Amino acid sequence: MFVAVGSALALALTGLVVLPGLTGCQNDGGGGGGGFRLFGGSDQQQELWTILCVRTTGPDHAEWAAQLADLLRQSGGLDAQKVRVESTADSSAVYYGTYRKVMSRETGDLEFPQDYRQDIARIRQLHVGGQQLFSLPTPELIEGASPTMAGMEMWNVHHAPGPYTLQIGIFYNTPTFHQRRDAAEQYVRLLRDEGFIAYFYHEDVRSFVFVGDFDESDVEQTPEGPRFGPRVERLIAQREDEFRYVLENGHRVRHRGPAGQMNLPRSMLIRVPD
Repeated sequence: MFVAVGSALALALTGLVVLPGLTGCQNDGGGGGGGFRLFGGSDQQQELWTILCVRTTGPDHAEWAAQLADLLRQSGGLDAQKVRVESTADSSAVYYGTYRKVMSRETGDLEFPQDYRQDIARIRQLHVGGQQLFSLPTPELIEGASPTMAGMEMWNVHHAPGPYTLQIGIFYNTPTFHQRRDAAEQYVRLLRDEGFIAYFYHEDVRSFVFVGDFDESDVEQTPEGPRFGPRVERLIAQREDEFRYVLENGHRVRHRGPAGQMNLPRSMLIRVPD
């Protein structure tokens, strides 16, 4: 499901020689896939990969991810110590294992090793109560720390003056897209050039983009639950397609919730990390 993104995001990705493509939710690490297609990149033989088993959203995403992780640990054929969960304010992800690509004797190309192919097949085939819980596992590239672009450190979210900011984007590497850090930072730079207050934040696997500086007064408490205040809504209205939802590599991506429903993650105010 490809989203027609606004000018800043489109330019950020074009600047990286990136072409829009299809979301990589169903990619199992063979060829192609990923939110964007990138030409050129890193030394693939040194890359370290993991399997994203599932990503969950919704109010109980952390608890649901913990339950799914326990099911993986209890399944036959998998190493319980290789299962891990990573959570943010709006989503949680269950990961399994680490892998390096190896040279194929037949083609000379780099490919995922046999243990990766066996593990991802076991994860995909796991059924509980007749339900296939991990039908779309996909590889994600793990990165260590790498330098931030020159002049960009001042826009790290750690420097945001307010206690809250609005999360609007997440970037992660795929088999054909290896510059999620650069994409996030260029997106922030271009948003800044267009007059928006924007920030980035990097984790080992994912990079995040935020806009705006907000405080407690920007959250309205209602009987139905907290809602964005007027200042947040005015910001979102300036770029409805970009700022209303958390885009993943430039796409709106739905994730399965505990009841089997498909959720489209909305942008949300997050507390600025210390």
